[in-house]
Amino acid sequence: MCRAGVRCTPAANHSVCVHNCSQARPQYDELTIAAAETYGDCVSQVSCVDLENPEAYDACWQTMKSAVLPNVDTRSFCAEYALALFDCGESYAVERCETDYAPYTVQGLRRTRYCMAERSCEQFFTCLEAR
Repeated sequence: MCRAGVRCTPAANHSVCVHNCSQARPQYDELTIAAAETYGDCVSQVSCVDLENPEAYDACWQTMKSAVLPNVDTRSFCAEYALALFDCGESYAVERCETDYAPYTVQGLRRTRYCMAERSCEQFFTCLEAR
């Protein structure tokens, strides 16, 4: 993303961009290297005009999710997560979970898994929203 920012704003400082991006979007720190590279490559190809459009980022996010395959950690997490949601009256297909969470590191999965230890569904959902 910062490559695109520097490309579109030549006076921009790459290291400042990286710091600001990490502060504004901490979930990016939870992406696997492959997922981050795929997302960054996509965003770096977005036109400078379209960088102002959130839909461009959404399209790159979807591209990234479809490019990264779930690993054994993701599959294990999703089996537990889908069941926890089901126990709280929600429906979330394991296959969709695997697509949605494949880009995340084990540490990123662990942060969501932490919420599954909550005693009530209300606490579980509150924990998820706070993430």
